[in-house]
Order: sequence, then structure tokens, then C-alpha cells
Amino acid sequence: MIPLSCPLIGRREKELVSLTVETNRLTFGPMNLSFEAALSTYLKGKPVVATSSGTAALHLVLAALGIGPGDEVLVPALTYVATANAVRYVGATPVLVDVDPKTWTMSFEKAQARLSRRTKAAIPVHLYGVPCDMRLLAGLGVPLIEDAAEGFGGTYGGKPLGTLGVAGTLSFYGNKIVTTGEGGAVVSSGGEFSLRMRHLRGQAMTSRRYFHDEVGFNFRMTEMQAALGIGQMSHIDAMMLARESVILQYYERLHRRLDVDFQGMPAGSGNSAAPWLFTMLVDNREGLMKYLEIADIETRPTFVPLHHMPMYHGHDSAFPEATRIGARGISLPTFAGMKPSQVSEVCDRVIEWLDSQKERVSRAS
Repeated sequence: MIPLSCPLIGRREKELVSLTVETNRLTFGPMNLSFEAALSTYLKGKPVVATSSGTAALHLVLAALGIGPGDEVLVPALTYVATANAVRYVGATPVLVDVDPKTWTMSFEKAQARLSRRTKAAIPVHLYGVPCDMRLLAGLGVPLIEDAAEGFGGTYGGKPLGTLGVAGTLSFYGNKIVTTGEGGAVVSSGGEFSLRMRHLRGQAMTSRRYFHDEVGFNFRMTEMQAALGIGQMSHIDAMMLARESVILQYYERLHRRLDVDFQGMPAGSGNSAAPWLFTMLVDNREGLMKYLEIADIETRPTFVPLHHMPMYHGHDSAFPEATRIGARGISLPTFAGMKPSQVSEVCDRVIEWLDSQKERVSRAS
């Protein structure tokens, strides 16, 4: 069986988690502070606030910015549902925007057309690790909250993804490049904004114990999660290189196929995708997934476009690119411990299936 994703947990992670359990300090404490510091160092010194999940991180940023009922927030129509849900959590309205056909990320032109006097922010998503064109999106004139849940390790203009907007959010879910099982973080410019998020994260408790001056949240990360994260950060460069090698092998084997489309990068130097999940577009996506399943290769479809869901219902004609990508996208196994022979096996089976489809069409004609 070749899984879609498999975390690379080393000896250091196990030692730190065991140490945390032995100390009996399980809730927010020194491991969290050390994990935040490790992330901050990796992100060129940007302040980091650890959270219980990437979704919580988005929720926390929106709340700290004071976005609420009557406000609108631009959200790409093709993203994980948490991006839009977080906007609803604060009582604001997510306004769906179609995506760029090349990068699959928020289209500047479509976003510009959706601006209104109630627009208070936009949440560009670095989908499947590919950076949004942040320079273009800055022209919208509203605060940009980067959803970098899939973009940790990527860059735009030489700067780490997650550090380019008013805030950036990260996810450390089990299939991410760095994992804490569940967990997330907010990256910000620091100052009062970071202090406010720390305040809200811990139920808005003041220096007077158990006195809370407003409605806050329990968005803290546990010490065990943070310990796992510290261990992960200790070999992040090696994990990145291993994943980049996997993705490069996929491209080398599959990029010449005329019946496969790939996600592109925004133009400009200093842009690099995070090596999260290798994702491509094919016709008859379900057929390929079934074929690979029979061969014991796990895959997954691209996210279902938000406008196909009952709580965000919209028409395909308004979001043609999100509809097209959502119907044809497939992610192939991508993880740091993946062997070259496993990548080769996946490629062989994909090419085998594509050739069989071509032969079927030829016979039918």
C-alpha cells in the first residue's frame, strides 16, 4: 500500500513528547513557547502565535481584526471549507471569488469585481502549496489574511508564505509538511496585534486570574503537540528536500503528457511552491482514482468547490475555473519518506491508465 501521506516522525519527536508527558505539564507552557520560537526563526523573525488548529488560527485573526456581522470577506471558491467557515464563525459573510486558471488561487480580476463598501478583508489561499500572486492581490486595497495552511515552506518574492499579509495562518494537521497531529499558528507583524491574539486565544483572561474582560476562545495548543512540532522543526530542511525530490520525479515523468494539466506558478523571481501534495488535472478523475485504488495506491480528489455546498450555494457559471479544477483534480502520494521506487510505481500506473484511455478513445473512433 502506498499511502497518500505519511508523517516522518523521528527519534527527537518521540523523546520530546515522552519528556513532556513525564513532566506532567500537558497544557500551554514552555514547549509551546519553544515551538513558536522555532517557527519564528524559520519565518525570518516574524512573531508566531500557536493555536489548536489552522481553522482556529483563521478564526482568531478575524476576531482580532474586529471583523463581524455586516462585513464581507473575499474567499476563493476553491479551497478547504475551513477558509469560508471561519468567516461565518465571526458573523461575517464570505464572498466567493473564482480562481486563476494557472495558479488555481484567488483571481485578482474576479476579486476586484466582488469588492464592495462592506469588504473588510480578503483571504488568499496558497492552494496545494502554490503561492498566490500577492503583489497583484495587494492592489485590492483591503487587508490580506494569508491562508498558508498548505504553503508552509514556500516563498513569494523571496519571502516565506504566511509573512506577506496583515497575518498568515498555518496548519500542522497530520498530512502537512510539519505536523503536530492537529494544530496551527498565526504569523503576524507583532506588536499590539499579536498581544491581542494571545489574549483572545486563552479565553481573554487578564492578569487577574479567572477574570475575563471579553468573550475569548480556547484556542491553545497542548504541550505534547508543541513538543512534536519542535522535533519536526529540527529536521525540516531534510523533510523539505525529500518532498521536493518526490514532486520533481512526478513532474519529470508526467509533465510531457498532453492529457495531464498542472498547477502553475505566478510569474516572478523568488517564488517557490511548498512541496505539500502533488496535484494535477485529468479527464475521468474518478476512473483514475479507482484504477490506482485497485493497485493499492491512495489518492484524493481536489477540494469540492465551495459553491457546490449547501451553505455556500452558487452557480457554476459564476465560478467556471473552480468548477473545472474541482471536477478534474487528483492528488498523488507525497511524503518525505516516500521511496523513489514508490514514486516510479505511481507514475507507471498513471501512465498505464492514461494510455488505456487513449486506446479506448481510438477504438471508439
